[in-house]
Amino acid sequence: MPVDPWVMLAECSRICDRYGLDVSLWYPNEGEDYTSEGGRRRELAEREAIFSAMGRLDVLFIPGGDPGGLDPDTLFAWSARLAEMLRRHHPGARVCLSPQAFKAGDGWLEGFCRHLQDEPDWLDEVAFAPWVRLPLPELRRRVPDRYAIRRYPDITHCLLCQYPAREWDLAWMMTAGREPINPRPVAVKHIHNSLAGYAVGGVTYSEGVNDDVNKFVWADQDFDPDTPVAETLGDYARLFIGPALAEPVAEGLLALERNWRGPPADADQVESTLELWQ
Repeated sequence: MPVDPWVMLAECSRICDRYGLDVSLWYPNEGEDYTSEGGRRRELAEREAIFSAMGRLDVLFIPGGDPGGLDPDTLFAWSARLAEMLRRHHPGARVCLSPQAFKAGDGWLEGFCRHLQDEPDWLDEVAFAPWVRLPLPELRRRVPDRYAIRRYPDITHCLLCQYPAREWDLAWMMTAGREPINPRPVAVKHIHNSLAGYAVGGVTYSEGVNDDVNKFVWADQDFDPDTPVAETLGDYARLFIGPALAEPVAEGLLALERNWRGPPADADQVESTLELWQ
């Protein structure tokens, strides 16, 4: 039976709390009016109904854009109001902002960083997200030390994205597209570990089951960056397929990633991968 999404959100919060898990909520600014008092009150009322229904909320993540199109002045002023209301219901909740803006130029990013230099007390974290126009090491340099950086990695897209697939032939781009089933375990481990020292962990940006393998690999690397990819893939296979096929499924997932390196017409690997899965 379909369940109202806000009812399900409150129930998920309750279940996570029962297991002692943090609850992080991504809530973009998609309303039409964040500048007038009437507009802000409407937006606050919508969010207050949701926050008050959640038994636990540890982090509120507000993306600067994608979606949302607020200028930095409006974004920071609005977020301060929102943080005040949030903590009436969840006193220990942290607020995280991302300097991502889909169509903004350098002026937008400079405005965001200028507000950070004021070191507002209501802000706790800054997210390194898709469409942030600075490398993570540079962002860490620009963000005051009091704010942790949380990663918000795009593990779901292969093209026109934060971490595009390397050596991807045009044939793959045209047939698989931007958001295919995309196991990239070796690449995800490398992306995670090469920049892990600049952040305190993260929550992956996922569009669904197409990137599930990447999700498991990233989570394992957050827990222990020395975890071999093969170990994660074996666990994944045992959970979803069964212990008897853990080894060949793990090898099959690695083979799917290898298929994408270089022109498919020149890769005997593609045929052997098909045979393995068959």
